[in-house]
Amino acid sequence: MKKRMSVPLALGLVLLTVLLAAPAALAVETSVRVEAKGFTALPQTWVEEAAGGGTYYDSEGTEYTSTEATAFGATALATEMAGVTWDFDVFGMGPFVGWFSRQAMDPVTYADWWSFAVNGYSSPLGAANLPSVADDDYLWFQNPDNTFSKPSTLLVIDGSPVRALTPGQALDLTIKGDDLAKVNSQADATRFGISDPSMIQTPDQFPEVSGATVYVGNRASVLTGSRSKGLKLAGAKVRFKASRSNKRLDLPNLGNGTYYVWAEKAMDGTVYARSDTVIVNVGSKPAFSGVTATPKKFRRNRALTVRYKINKAARVQWWIKSGSTTLARGWRTHASGGRQGFTWTGRTGKRIGKRVTVYLKAWDEWGRVSTVKMHNVSVRK
Repeated sequence: MKKRMSVPLALGLVLLTVLLAAPAALAVETSVRVEAKGFTALPQTWVEEAAGGGTYYDSEGTEYTSTEATAFGATALATEMAGVTWDFDVFGMGPFVGWFSRQAMDPVTYADWWSFAVNGYSSPLGAANLPSVADDDYLWFQNPDNTFSKPSTLLVIDGSPVRALTPGQALDLTIKGDDLAKVNSQADATRFGISDPSMIQTPDQFPEVSGATVYVGNRASVLTGSRSKGLKLAGAKVRFKASRSNKRLDLPNLGNGTYYVWAEKAMDGTVYARSDTVIVNVGSKPAFSGVTATPKKFRRNRALTVRYKINKAARVQWWIKSGSTTLARGWRTHASGGRQGFTWTGRTGKRIGKRVTVYLKAWDEWGRVSTVKMHNVSVRK
């Protein structure tokens, strides 16, 4: 006869099963950027917000509670993380942002009010009413249009947001425009109930924008056209080659280092939100010199020590071959330049010819790659 399980024990097992089966409340990761008039108040900042929301405060102590992850909650977390001051007031429809970094709408002209966009789209929902979706990009920017009627475009510097150059190498820039009245993906079209295909503008469809001002640090050049080719950050001149004209900007002090590049454009028939920042690093490639191998004649099953000098911090790949046969390979990470090296045990069951060749290749932290360095070692039979 089978024994009946006691009720408390049975109930406990059921509860345990439910707990194990139920997914844990996950955080939603999104990014927030705030562009004030004349400066970036908050560069793109990634935050993780609890799916169940939370209680948030502005810099004046005003409180707002949300029961789900929203764009507003993400904004509160990002400003707190970065130490950016902000202010909001709570009305019947939810919180209304008054200012970031003390930059508020002009109370007389109503210019420079704060606009909000998600993934390149001016959301019809307020930030507190917009549920967060993983990888959302939220943008707040001051809008100078006091008529509240002009279309808005987000300036975009086409290409990678992080770029590595060597001294004298040109940086080519193309400025494009993301129409904030249109979504950038079919997923967001579905999310916002948009069925008209003409209201979807994917990044490859962004048109080029003429007349923007491109900044390299605190130096600027106005582009007549939309492209700047041959922008040399390490040298006596920076040349912007626009579509219809050339313009030179004298930057004699720019050498190796990291530069922040962005684009702005004054309001005309359209409001232009400042582009995100492109980070450009100018520096030398990794390079090897003074490669040696000990002993000078390699013998099977005997250790071979390779030494070399590298000019900077880098991750080094090495491999040793005899003819077309690879005998060994490995990696080394060097936190700084200088004399470095590695030792191979020399143990291999593969055929070895009259010599072995050591190959070295390096990558710096920005992705610049060295030329392959070779060093031949004769083999003692």
